[in-house]
Amino acid sequence: MLNFNLTPDQLELQSRAREFALKEVLPISWQYDEKDEVPFFLLKKAFETGLTNGDIPKQYGGRGAGMIEAALVTEEVAAACPGIATSLFDNSLGIISLALSAFRIPTLFFEE
Repeated sequence: MLNFNLTPDQLELQSRAREFALKEVLPISWQYDEKDEVPFFLLKKAFETGLTNGDIPKQYGGRGAGMIEAALVTEEVAAACPGIATSLFDNSLGIISLALSAFRIPTLFFEE
């Protein structure tokens, strides 16, 4: 039988993401929506908190977690503000394609 329960680490990450969304994102999101600006300080804070680059492999500068972990964090932040959630997780867009293609690019492109 399949087990769809989250692991203790996933539950802790989800909890941290929810707390960040409620305390940091929700109170200011409307102000940045009105100004049509990106709160870069908040993106930096999310990075420092370990809530970004989760699904990017470690060898490419990410945290090496999986897609489920990335979805959990995205879901929590997007509940507070979809725009800020998108800004936080833009780094992950296309990472699978880049990671897969890295094995197919001739090495002469990387030689100095």
